[in-house]
Amino acid sequence: MKFADKLRLVVPRSTSSPAAATGVPSVVEYRSVLDFAGADPRLRVLRAFFAEFAAGARVVTGLDAEWSRPLFLDTETTGLGVGPGTVAFLVGVAWVEEGRKLVVEQRLMSGFGAETELLRWVNTTVSEAGNSLVTYNGRTFDLPLLQARTVMQRLPALPRPPHLDLLHPARALWKGLMADCRLSTLEERVLGYRRRDDIPGSEIPQTWLRMVRANDHQEDGVGGAMEAIVRHNRDDLVSLAALAALVAALFCGRYLGGGAVQTELGHALLRRRDPAAARRAFNHARRLGADGERVFSGLALAARREQDWDAEEEALLAWLDGLERFNPEPYERLAILWEHRFHRFGAAAALIRRALERGARVRQLAGFFPPESEAALRHRLARLERRAAAAQSRPAPRCCDRG
Repeated sequence: MKFADKLRLVVPRSTSSPAAATGVPSVVEYRSVLDFAGADPRLRVLRAFFAEFAAGARVVTGLDAEWSRPLFLDTETTGLGVGPGTVAFLVGVAWVEEGRKLVVEQRLMSGFGAETELLRWVNTTVSEAGNSLVTYNGRTFDLPLLQARTVMQRLPALPRPPHLDLLHPARALWKGLMADCRLSTLEERVLGYRRRDDIPGSEIPQTWLRMVRANDHQEDGVGGAMEAIVRHNRDDLVSLAALAALVAALFCGRYLGGGAVQTELGHALLRRRDPAAARRAFNHARRLGADGERVFSGLALAARREQDWDAEEEALLAWLDGLERFNPEPYERLAILWEHRFHRFGAAAALIRRALERGARVRQLAGFFPPESEAALRHRLARLERRAAAAQSRPAPRCCDRG
């Protein structure tokens, strides 16, 4: 039995291409419709947060574009490079319909000769199915690969709608909190979904190549392996959509994920030049019990960017009060604030002396006080002492006697 015939036995719909009837490698269709009311926890996330995706995508990307109909895209390929030897043999897309169901469509090649047909379908789908594109590492892998294969097949270039690569905001939120930021890791740790009997991604290329080589031979298990690859890709798409909705909700100001995630969200918002939203995230992290250095450092920086000097001073003082080990940074930042905004030269100089004393004690006990940090503190102390002396030597302002 030929491989294309085995494909038609497994899936309910096959391609309408005439190539399938002639024995030429064809493209096989898969379509699934998943209702948000299902038991899958990822669908519950979509039901809860998808309405906020458009607003959150604008914050994440900085693009004031139309994000109301995102198209989620994922590929399975014969390798990890984007060179001429790598081909996307399975492409899946998904989109939300009527705000209550996720439609997943996939196309699987039964051989290399079907690539042109697959790429034409990708081009048409990206053009018509959505007004924006969402991928996971698609900026550096999926889209360049598809573009390269389109050029090699002498087809029209793929459309370029507004694109959100979810890998980057996901790393901003969870990189320091998990072992890695692979989609499968976030799927389990963040979305609460664990796959059963999933084919490892590292085995997918060789499995598909084995099926292609078995095209003219009877081989047991080919249909089951093919189903596993398609199921793996479909799971990737559902997780991608759910994670996109959750990330968008976080960047819209939803208080989710605990103090650690809110802290990382605050720093991500600072990098996107939104200090007001960053302050809200940091303050919520404090209410959730997060009071580490990253909270107070970010809170002080956000207040500084909004020129709220009192709030910056409060955050820096809280940072100093909570220090468990010596760190010269809050001392120096508070001294800079007192010097340049409040003109408290004497208090700033006393603060730097205190930092130098603590640093000397740390060096005696642990042998660690970076020379460059000590030199910077001594340089600042010398300037502060000069400014404090100059301020004291100025004559006091004369008072007018109005009696």
